[in-house]
Amino acid sequence: MALARIQSDGTQPEATGLQKQLNRLDENKPLERFRGQTVKVSEDFASFKNKQLSKDEKVIGNDVTKVEPQATEAHQVNPVNLSKEPNESNESISNQPADTAQILSLRRFVDEHYLPFAKVHKRSVNTDISILNNHVLPALGRCELQQLSTSQILIMIKGMKEKRLANATCNRALILTRFMFNCAIKWGVLPSALENPCRHVKEMVENNKKERFLNSAEVQALKRELAKSRNKLLPYIIQLMILTGCRRGEALNAKLVHFDFGRGDWVVPLPKGGKARHIPLNDLAIQTVRATVAFKQSLVGNARNSEYLFPSPITGEPFRQIHYSWDKARRAANLEEVRMHDLRHSFASALVNSGMTLYDVKQILGHTNIKTTERYAHLSNQRLKTAAASVVSFYGEQNWIGPTVPAASSG
Repeated sequence: MALARIQSDGTQPEATGLQKQLNRLDENKPLERFRGQTVKVSEDFASFKNKQLSKDEKVIGNDVTKVEPQATEAHQVNPVNLSKEPNESNESISNQPADTAQILSLRRFVDEHYLPFAKVHKRSVNTDISILNNHVLPALGRCELQQLSTSQILIMIKGMKEKRLANATCNRALILTRFMFNCAIKWGVLPSALENPCRHVKEMVENNKKERFLNSAEVQALKRELAKSRNKLLPYIIQLMILTGCRRGEALNAKLVHFDFGRGDWVVPLPKGGKARHIPLNDLAIQTVRATVAFKQSLVGNARNSEYLFPSPITGEPFRQIHYSWDKARRAANLEEVRMHDLRHSFASALVNSGMTLYDVKQILGHTNIKTTERYAHLSNQRLKTAAASVVSFYGEQNWIGPTVPAASSG
């Protein structure tokens, strides 16, 4: 007999393609359940079931088992040659054909191509991993790389904004996604004619830049509390940051060989910008470094002979973090909202208010983009006022006020 499902009204529905195949099975064979349908077992039943399964499943006995797909020669992913930066040339650094991207998800591209490159060539690889794991891959990881669209990028950004994430965080995710897609094109993973889906997505305006500048009284209060710290090197670290505008990492990793007292120069070999820069040292900064060297003689073990200016008394290596001692000192000075990076802002503020040009500030702070320095342009307009005053001397003596208004006559 032929098996069929009976509708509620007692009628038999028209046989579907699957039902017709079931009806042709040998009636004399025992019944077997397969994915909720009762069917007759025949010698071709296993092969019939395999036809109904997805490509990555196979019947073994009465079980449906996942089968790992084996890549064919045309679909095998070749390793990426990491000897070249992605922006060095437009030549492919991989033997992988462009059509391989059809089976590549973004997550697979990240694991097999991008991260091996980033771990070799990018100092910010840990930041990239954090952005990928928290924002990009949860939203786009399962998407096929070549099919990634602008609308999917916008959906990712929209989702981040719905979580009340800062505009700067959204921009970091967008920039990283755009960079990875450019890498895929330059490495030959994607066709060179393919357009980057991030190209027409504008970065969001970042209004979350905090600016806090310490005045003279606040610096004095902070120094008094720093002197009480159990970390005896902390006062020297903070004072050098105040007097030079250096970053925290630059101070903690400073070595004695980096300082040239004769020229008043401090060489930072590998700063945030990636290129070595020179920090000019004023007299107080030089005295701070000399005082630190003298204090190191009171230390013992590896710390005393350490090549670092501010070594940990325990290991002789740079401090991994100094936040606890810094936080205790700033709170005692009633400066809870002041961050360590605000010492750098305060240094820039002092430069601008002393009449230095933005170009001077840019060079001293080591900014790679003048736009970063322009945030300090509003701090002092004295130079602009002086420039505007020069217009008066250009026109010479003039009666700018107008005719004198005659005094009112008394009754």
